Amino acid sequence: MKKLYLIQNKEPELQLNEFFSHLEKFIPLIVPAGFDTSSLDSLKVPENADFAVASSGTKGKPKLYFRSKESWTDFFPEQNDVFSINSASRIFIHGSLAFTGNLNIAFEAVEANSFLYCSSSLRSEIWSDEILKNQIDTIYLIPDKLLHLVKTGKIFEAVKTIICGSQFISEKLFNLTRRSFPNAKIILYYGASETSYVSYKILEENFVDENCVGKIFDSVKVEISSEGHILVDSPYSVCGISGFFDTKDTGFIKDGLLYLSGRSDDQINILGEKINASEIIKRILQLEDIEECDVKVEEIKSKKTVVAHIAGKNLPDALPESIFEGISMAFIPKKIVRYEKLPRNESGKICIKGF
Repeated sequence: MKKLYLIQNKEPELQLNEFFSHLEKFIPLIVPAGFDTSSLDSLKVPENADFAVASSGTKGKPKLYFRSKESWTDFFPEQNDVFSINSASRIFIHGSLAFTGNLNIAFEAVEANSFLYCSSSLRSEIWSDEILKNQIDTIYLIPDKLLHLVKTGKIFEAVKTIICGSQFISEKLFNLTRRSFPNAKIILYYGASETSYVSYKILEENFVDENCVGKIFDSVKVEISSEGHILVDSPYSVCGISGFFDTKDTGFIKDGLLYLSGRSDDQINILGEKINASEIIKRILQLEDIEECDVKVEEIKSKKTVVAHIAGKNLPDALPESIFEGISMAFIPKKIVRYEKLPRNESGKICIKGF
């Protein structure tokens, strides 16, 4: 049985080279920053595993999964068709390949013999220069990183495809992206680390309901449980999963399209009342000067209180109650914490310490 091979390098390009050079004889794992490798000593590697990969996990804590090569490569023909990736593509990704999204796109680029540029810079101004210099036509970024890129004010006429996942795209971000990328289509996908891609929608001229995560991939089956959970049966799941997998995300299917009501890790419960944090965040992001937002629950004077963490310029002293119409008073933020930029972990997820 093949053994785990840990890749500790932090540079994406070197991570990729080391990953593929050890793929045949070992089970390579690109180790996320801060991951406790001592927990791997007693880990049992599935017989059909070819590599291991991390997800950013609930509340940004990495989870480890094993995959066979075929769980990705067998899906690439369908994935390439939707994402418009081929041997002529020039692809840009940002950040560590330790996590599922980046590694999947990098793997896809290698299999398709595409040009791949992996940026490790923390500055979006450098990303824009890298994209222009390398004549990039395909970009893979989570929406929060895409926001920082469009804020540079550069125009990227050569970019034809933007692939986004992991988060909602607001109408505000869509309009900003259309200005910066006048010739690009935006592909927003929904998926889970356990099941890979589930659905996608293509945004070109007009914005589509941000809760809609689009058409289900042809080879994937989706059902909605009695509790409203999204159940996914995919032939491209991680080792150990077969049949329908409960994503714990909530949603529904309408007119053949999948809609996402809330993520499994963002539900707020106060005195028995529940709401998805994303619903509060969407309302706050409607405000012009707020560029980033997250909400958490904090104990204030022995009461559970919603706290809004916001970033941007010219931030307001208070949030207008009018934007929370239809939301219970219990979920309207009673405290605001302001930042220039919200702190993030290695995978790009917002990571506010202390909550």
